Amino acid sequence: MDYQLNPTYDRQLGILNELSTAALQAKAYMARYGVEEDQFNKTAARLLRNAALNPNAIRSKADATAGDVLAATTSTSRCASWRATRSRTGHAR
Repeated sequence: MDYQLNPTYDRQLGILNELSTAALQAKAYMARYGVEEDQFNKTAARLLRNAALNPNAIRSKADATAGDVLAATTSTSRCASWRATRSRTGHAR
């Protein structure tokens, strides 16, 4: 990765936020350690199942699978990209 983040510049353009920062960190981790996306999905599913044991958990799913995580991630990404397009242009494409 040879892109240097500049929080002052990137945050004003809407490039750098909590989600994009986490995505960049995940991509860097994947590249450095050879981790596959499916491994992240399996970990997220395990964490959701463990959260189901906690009555104070905000998000949980007792029967979560890696496929569930992938499906939720894909639909969330589509929705976020639609919202970003709408907010930049004032209308949906």
